[in-house]
Amino acid sequence: MKVNLMNFIDIEIDKLTNSICCCQTGNLFAFVCKLSKEAGFGGVIAFFSKSILAEHYIEKLKAQYVGKLKLGIFEREAESLINKYFN
Repeated sequence: MKVNLMNFIDIEIDKLTNSICCCQTGNLFAFVCKLSKEAGFGGVIAFFSKSILAEHYIEKLKAQYVGKLKLGIFEREAESLINKYFN
């Protein structure tokens, strides 16, 4: 089963401060992790990231590199996101 909801994430990069504004990403990633868990994949997801955003996902979502530009969120981190946004 392949679910592609990650295209809906809207990331805004402020060119003056070079800061990232992604107010809605945490709950969307949590939702995708929840779908993964309900489908029997333990909440694990993988996604491609532009290099400028990778460090943000690593810091805020506890994602890990699983390839050059591919990141993953694994069971423990997925459970944490699901609990934060759905419990």
